Amino acid sequence: MRLFIAEKPSLARAIAEAIGNPVKTRTHIDCGSDRVTWCIGHIMEQAPPEAYGKEFAPPWDLRPLPVLPEKWLVLPLKPLPNPFGKDSITEQNRFRKGIFEHFEAISRMIMDPSVTEIVNAGDPDREGQLIVDEILEYLNVKKKVLRIWLKALDPETIRKAIRNLEDNALPKFRGLKNSALARSRADWLVGMNMTRAITSVAQTRTGDRTVWSIGRVQTPVLRLVHDRNEEIANFHPKDFFVPVLTVETGKNVSVDLEWSERDIPGVTDEEKRILERRDAEKIVQSAKGKSFPLEVKKENKSVGAPLPWSLSSLQVFAGKEFGLNPKEVLETVKSLYDNGFVSYPRTDCEYLPESIHQDAARIISLLLPVFSIEKNLVNPSQKSKAFNDSRVTAHYAITPTIKVPSFRSLSHDERSIYEAISRVYLAQFAPALFLSETKIGLKVSPESFSVSGKIIQAKGWTEIWPHGGPKNDKVLPPVDNFDPGKVTEASVRGGKTTPPKPFTESGIIEVMKSVHKYVSDKEAKSILKESDGIGTEATRAEIVSQLILRSLLEKASGKSKDPALLVTDKGRNLLKSVPAEVSNPVLTATWERALSEIASGGSGPDAFVHEVSGMVAKWIFSLKEVSGTIDMGIASKQTVPSPCPSCGRPLARIKGPSGFFWGCTGYRDTEKSCKTTCPDERGKPGKPREAEKPEGIGPSCPKCGKSTGEMKTKMKISYFRCPEGHGPWWSDNGGLGKEWEPFSAKGKSGPKVTKTSGSQKKRGVR
Repeated sequence: MRLFIAEKPSLARAIAEAIGNPVKTRTHIDCGSDRVTWCIGHIMEQAPPEAYGKEFAPPWDLRPLPVLPEKWLVLPLKPLPNPFGKDSITEQNRFRKGIFEHFEAISRMIMDPSVTEIVNAGDPDREGQLIVDEILEYLNVKKKVLRIWLKALDPETIRKAIRNLEDNALPKFRGLKNSALARSRADWLVGMNMTRAITSVAQTRTGDRTVWSIGRVQTPVLRLVHDRNEEIANFHPKDFFVPVLTVETGKNVSVDLEWSERDIPGVTDEEKRILERRDAEKIVQSAKGKSFPLEVKKENKSVGAPLPWSLSSLQVFAGKEFGLNPKEVLETVKSLYDNGFVSYPRTDCEYLPESIHQDAARIISLLLPVFSIEKNLVNPSQKSKAFNDSRVTAHYAITPTIKVPSFRSLSHDERSIYEAISRVYLAQFAPALFLSETKIGLKVSPESFSVSGKIIQAKGWTEIWPHGGPKNDKVLPPVDNFDPGKVTEASVRGGKTTPPKPFTESGIIEVMKSVHKYVSDKEAKSILKESDGIGTEATRAEIVSQLILRSLLEKASGKSKDPALLVTDKGRNLLKSVPAEVSNPVLTATWERALSEIASGGSGPDAFVHEVSGMVAKWIFSLKEVSGTIDMGIASKQTVPSPCPSCGRPLARIKGPSGFFWGCTGYRDTEKSCKTTCPDERGKPGKPREAEKPEGIGPSCPKCGKSTGEMKTKMKISYFRCPEGHGPWWSDNGGLGKEWEPFSAKGKSGPKVTKTSGSQKKRGVR
């Protein structure tokens, strides 16, 4: 039997449908003599630092760092131990538990003696190669492994790729895996070491127990926002002046022509603006009352529809138009994708494979009535520039599928996003927009003056998708080339420079993708442009979300749909505490150059990882030398952390599931643990919460032998709690019953109570 291992469920379904006769089970799809299973992205992960030595286990400590593995460990995702309480990561552990169960199912399939061939069906990129390869290496698979390379997911393309499977051990595939592996290890080295180091310093100096997160992508994003904030704060408006000539044409109509900017040493600034009124007046005064021949250029232009959506472009648009943050957009598109209404969402591509054009007529016929669009506005046989195989990457642009939803079944956000996706797709089959553009110019040597205007002649695709197309401009007088123009008035128009616009929650996604614009190093700029910036379509939204969640960024107050991002005091102090290289996007450019060489087969991952290890070690040793003098700034309003009312150790402000509270920093002390907590009152600790008072003496604790106290829940259900913090246990006829654990449904504690729904009551169910 041949076993295909796809990167994700949707790819597995496409392969199975192309093979034919699919029979789906919970863990795989059987297709005759073939079987198709799937990963859910990376189901393996780098082992945590504590796997390399007990000295790296929590609580985090700067002293044993850096952790630089000699033999790297990769493990399947499993539920995590949680030192912060049983409820706080219930959802995450539920997800990881499901992943691990599926990993075990894949393992059984791989080891099945009836499986003689395995096909790596990861996405056609370095991460897709690694996702499957790392499972096979972990299980030490010796069976024959082949590779399928898919750029499109229509049945014929898949069947053709199956007929042309290649050996997975070829150098071109091995290079991709090594490149992804090197990237993964390097990110681990930076993130694990620097996050633990800075967090440890912050905890020691301020008692702050929150995570000070460092990463190759997130920290440069924080720097970009910080620098833009500083640029705006330090901006001082300047006056500038624009020379203007009012010209009367031979047809007795007038038009204003503005000076065409050029560099004049000592007169203009770096933006070619004139900063002194007298200099602007000198330029125009010699032209008044004179006649000059007009230079008229008329051009008819056609403008094609905008390209379909990548995830980034959709996130930026939806942030401005609908007020959705990047993570909300991703979750909304993922919901549409999970229900089969749109194609794969985490794509960086805005092009479509030519093979899927064959479905256009059917999709169009289903969409037109949904949006009340006339049939004569679209031509299903038309191919826009979006259909281009050479521009398609691992995933093509986001498009609607042949499964069209009922709008009543969609949420408001889903309707908005689905309509944006569908209308841009339909626009690919609509006529071009036609406009006429006119430019009137005049030469007063050595200066030039001009004005431009455009008129829409045919709306074309903008009748389906009105966003992004050109609009009607100035209506210019009817003049011909070389018509005489008499300067009747020479004036100067004043203006003021404006500060740069702040980066917004959705706009920062585009900044990450086009980060080369904010880098001065020419080589780094070129590499970052070619590699699509920093972060990926799958990670950018989560990076922004995490920076906000960890109080490194915050959203500006106000009613803006797309709020500006501001760096917090914590974010500023983090940037002051880390080496400059960590927050510089050039680091990513340097890595990408090395990773490209590895992918091409130039070298293995070891040399690159060794170089990154040395760099991280240098950063950690430098941090140790100054750790006692770093101003983390947390206690700027309160130079001495608030003492714990129970033991005197510092209190730390913590963000829990229900908001902020204060907890004693001695809670992890194995000898004298203190679990005192206080409510948060406007950023300061309130009075400590009183411990629950037992209503009676219970049985002895099975862990320490001390008497437990009998307590009551709000529902008056008895349970027992140990004074040393063990348990609690439910009461079982006055004795110790089952130890408490959260429910799997919503993470709530307490005995399960079966509720009768209203619909059941109506049917007589009791």
